[in-house]
Order: sequence, then structure tokens, then C-alpha cells
Amino acid sequence: MAGVRQFAAGPLQPKRANFQNYVDEVAVLAQTDSATRLSALTAYDLAAGDEAWEAFRRNGEFEATDDGVALLSTPGEKRCGSAVALKTTLQPGEKKTFRFMLAWYYPELKVDRRSDPPEFYWAGGSDYGRYFHNFFSGLSSLVRYGACERARLCAQTVEWQRPVLESTLPDWYKFKLINSGYVIYTNMILNKKGDVTVNEGGMGGLAGTMDQRISSHPFYQKFFTRLDRSEMMIFADAQQTRGNITHFIGHYYFGMGTVGGRIPTEEGWMIDNTGGWIIQLAKDYEQTGDMEYLRRYAGRVYNGMEFLRSLMPEGLEIPIGGTTYDDFHHPPVYSYGATIYLATLKAARVVAAAMGDEVRVKTYEEQYARTQKELIRMLWNGRFFAYGCEKDGSGRRDDLLFTGQLGGQFVSRYCGWGDVVPMPMTRASVVSQFKISLSKTPDYYANKVWDIGRGHGIDNRGSQCWPFYLESYTAYAAMQAGYYDDALEIMRHIQLVNLRRGWSWCQNLWNPAELTYMTAPVVWFSTDVLAGAALNVPAQELRLAPVVKGREKVVMPLYYPGFWARLTVDPARRKIKLQITKTFGERQITLSRIVSEHYGVPAEERKIIPIAPFTIREGAELDLSAHYKEIVQTPTERAVLPDAESVPFLTVDTAAATGR
Repeated sequence: MAGVRQFAAGPLQPKRANFQNYVDEVAVLAQTDSATRLSALTAYDLAAGDEAWEAFRRNGEFEATDDGVALLSTPGEKRCGSAVALKTTLQPGEKKTFRFMLAWYYPELKVDRRSDPPEFYWAGGSDYGRYFHNFFSGLSSLVRYGACERARLCAQTVEWQRPVLESTLPDWYKFKLINSGYVIYTNMILNKKGDVTVNEGGMGGLAGTMDQRISSHPFYQKFFTRLDRSEMMIFADAQQTRGNITHFIGHYYFGMGTVGGRIPTEEGWMIDNTGGWIIQLAKDYEQTGDMEYLRRYAGRVYNGMEFLRSLMPEGLEIPIGGTTYDDFHHPPVYSYGATIYLATLKAARVVAAAMGDEVRVKTYEEQYARTQKELIRMLWNGRFFAYGCEKDGSGRRDDLLFTGQLGGQFVSRYCGWGDVVPMPMTRASVVSQFKISLSKTPDYYANKVWDIGRGHGIDNRGSQCWPFYLESYTAYAAMQAGYYDDALEIMRHIQLVNLRRGWSWCQNLWNPAELTYMTAPVVWFSTDVLAGAALNVPAQELRLAPVVKGREKVVMPLYYPGFWARLTVDPARRKIKLQITKTFGERQITLSRIVSEHYGVPAEERKIIPIAPFTIREGAELDLSAHYKEIVQTPTERAVLPDAESVPFLTVDTAAATGR
């Protein structure tokens, strides 16, 4: 490789330690051979680019320049750039590949705890380096690595994308799914020690954001489980004395926590910070079977549950406090917070059962029954859950429709823990959202809070839709309720809103804008949702209920921390097969039963199908064709959104839905 190296004349020294990239070397390089000539513009004035590129336009080469050091730019006065070109001769019909490389490097920002003043760094946290500093000491070693490992890096990048690209899923979906993973390199901090946190985006540098993490984590939990756990463990070790999990664990411009250390963002909390952490821990345990990880943090779970219980005023069985929806006022008793708490109780029960703590199992089950009853009594209005009410049940806001009301229902059913909202109520809520707000909004990009009387959203102008939650807590909940076509249309249109503005991959939480926000990988729930899939390794259980339309063969990818699989459904031949395409780790995973929960049907009507023990190993295939009818589901609900006016509301009586 040859070309131009740009570099700083001296070290770049920040006023305060932070995680900005103080790049001091950049290289623009090209691969040459005997039949290829390289030419370069080492430094040209960007304001006079036409003149500098004249020779290249004439003959495909830059004029020869001095190979020595040139001044690249003068801050505030002159802006220069560099360019590299290759020239060769091709015979008619001949093909040739030209390889260029753009490389940059920034040195490790080291803190001297003996001599640096305390205000220069966060003393209780982790280092300010990057993980690559463990392996590369400068630009040259990085370039050598890139050049030598190019083929492997390309192959391993394509490897996780190929199952998606080879599936029968729509092209728009493939594009959306793959691109949504961008957060792992735009927002994630992986420091030299190996600690991880993720910048929320647009929040001045705050990182971690446990409430958003409920919807953002699937991509790196599936593919980079160790990184996912690092952030989870920092949150756990920073649990506050009241038992709450914090809102953040780091700050881009200040410092980040470390496993076993402190964090620079203590005390701030929301109900779904603690609940979200417990949910994700229980889900990780079921998907990996890692009892050691669970045992390490079970006590933190119990502390967190005590904290949530402390938030219940006397005579009320629902915790009161802030949640992720923090930009618009809501009453104390809140549908989102209540349903997330129900899912949290399900998760805590998983932990207690795994630990053999029958007392806590019973405690969480009894609390779940009381809280669910209270939620329905206080907020269900026959068609949907009211936005909220006062602690005594007064002031119920039936005039406001809220798209986050099924948050806990989606999460619980996704994890395989059943319905926390009775399915008839879930279906009625979904139809109400479709008819009242989504169908009245271009691209179904509806406000979170909708004034039914006024017929429009009332969120703050600078923070209206929150598309990531619209996807998880409305679209995916709708698919679970049987509204398959509507769910896909919401997903597709969320993408279109951004594509029409030229943003092919970056997405913003508050309003469409050029911003990289941490929750974009919410799409990675959908590989499981489309297949009706969930994994419980300790129970040797795979939940499977793929949604299939028509008679064409369907191929779907599935990704879990311990293995990848290809699910193939052939309706014409009534065949369904699961092929294991890749495995990870040494833990043996065995499946002995399939559980099928068809959408739109209460989870308790699930079908449990015993199978001969099937060991997960690369290349193994599980033929489930004998159980095709029990497993495969066909959408039964016609789409609502295209003609919502013609679809009646669903009205559900409390007693009929709950049997009480």
C-alpha cells in the first residue's frame, strides 16, 4: 500500500479526559503493482480544487509533487485535502480490481492518577482508551492488519448478513434490518479494558440509557453477548442503595463506569430502568442457560424488586414514577409503566424459580395478580387503556390515546412469558390505535399521545412520534395480536419516512433528522417475532410459530447467542425444517420440546409438542413436518390500516376478558 499520510505536528491534548476521537494520523492509500502507477496530491487548497485536479482530468494522473512534508491546513485560514489516484491500461474485455484504503488512528488517552488533577478525569470509572489500543500502537500496524486481514474481515462481515439476504423476506425489510445495526459502531464505546456503554444520541453525551435499552439491545445481545453483558454488569454493580438501577452509566465527555466500580451518573432512575434491567437479565439466562451469570446478579434482582415495591403508595398495587416517556406529562398511574412492571414480575419469577426460591416465586405471582387486576380496573375503558389516572382512580384520561400502552405485553410475550394483557384487550387496543391515530397520520407515523376530541397528536413539537417504540410497542404487539400485514406496513413506513429525506440508515428518536440514535436496532426483535420464536435453554424449549402467507416456500433466519439457524417452511408440501447453520461457545444446547403460540390467541392456549432430544450442532437439521399444523400459522385478521373507517372498534368487557 502506498499513498499520503496526514498527521498532526504534535500531540493533541484535551482539556479534560473524554471519549472523543483525537485523530492525529490519517492515511489515503492504494494497492499498487507493476502495471499500475500511483500519483498523489499531497496537499491542495480546497478552494482551488479545479486547478489542482486539472492534470488528472487531462491524463488520469496528478502532477508529480515533492515527496517530503507539506503543510496541510492552517486553522481558520486555509483548508487543504489530499488525493490518491491509480492509473493502468486495460485491454478490451479485461477486468481489474483497484483497492484503496482510508485509515485513521488516534493514540490512547492515558490518565496518570498520581499527577493528573482530579478534575481531569472520572476517578471512579474505567479507562479512556479504545479496545484496539490493546493490539495497535500506531497507524502503520493498523494498515498492515487491514491489508492482511481484508478477506477475512469481509467474509465475517458478510457472514451475519447472508442469512438475511438469502431469506424470502421482502427486500425493504432486509435493507432495514441490516442497516439498523449501525449503532454498534456509531454509538457504542468499547474501551481498552473491555467495558462497554452505548451513547444514547442527541443527549449531550449521556450513555447507557437503560429504558431505551429494552428496545435497543437485541442486535448486540444476539451477536455480541459478551459486550451486551458488560454494560449490563456495569449497571448492576452501580445499583443504588435504594435498589434502583440507574438511568445512565456514563458520559461521552466525562467518563464511564466499570464492572465493580462507580459511575459518574448516579441516582437518576425511572421505573423501567430497574424493570428493563431485570427483564434483560432473565431473557439472557433463558437464551444462554448461563446459571453462573444469573447467580451472580440474582440478589440485585431481588433488591430491584423491593425498590419497585417501595414505589407503590398505600392502597395501590402499581409503582408510581417516571418512565422512558419523559418528554410529556402523564398522570401518576400510567399504562406503560404498569404493563412494564407486569413483565418485570414475570422476569423476576424466572430468576427466583431458577434460584429455587419458592417464597419469592409465590410473592411475585401474587403481586402480578394484584397489579394486573388493578391496571385493568383503573385504566381499561372497554376499547383501550386510558393514558393514565390519579392515584385514587380519578381523572382518568380516556380522551387521550397512547401508543406505548402495550409495552409490557409485547416484551412479555416476546420473551415467552405469556400475555400480561389479556389477548382480547390487546387486540382491542391495537385496533383503537390503528383507527384513532395511526390511520389518520401520513405513513402511520403517529404521535405518542393523541387527543381524540381534537383529532390530532399533542406531543411537544420537537418530540412527537418516537418511531422505535412505535415499532416495538405497537407494530410488534400488533403482530402478536394477529395483525400481521398492519405490523409490516408500520415497519416499512417508518423506514420510508427517513428514506424520503435521504437518510438511508441513520434515524432519530424525536423527529426525523440526521442523528444516530441508540434504539435503531429495535428491528432485531423482528426476526423472532416473524417466526413466533423464543428460546429457553434451561427448559430445552424452542417456541416456534412462523407466520406464513400463500403457498410459496418461506425461509427465515434465526439468531441466538449460542447458534444461528435457518427456518424453512414449504406450505405446498407442508414441510417445516430448522437447520443449524452456526454454533458458538462450548455449552451444549438440547431441545426436547417445541412450544407454539399462535398470534391473536391467548398464550395459555399454546401447543406443547414433545420431540426426541435434538442437540444443537452445526449442520444438524430438525424436521418438524409431522407437526406442521400445530406450528405454522396463517394470518387471520384482515389489515385495518388501509381502510380503518370500515373496521369496527373492538369492545371488551373486563369480566369477559379476565374471567373475573
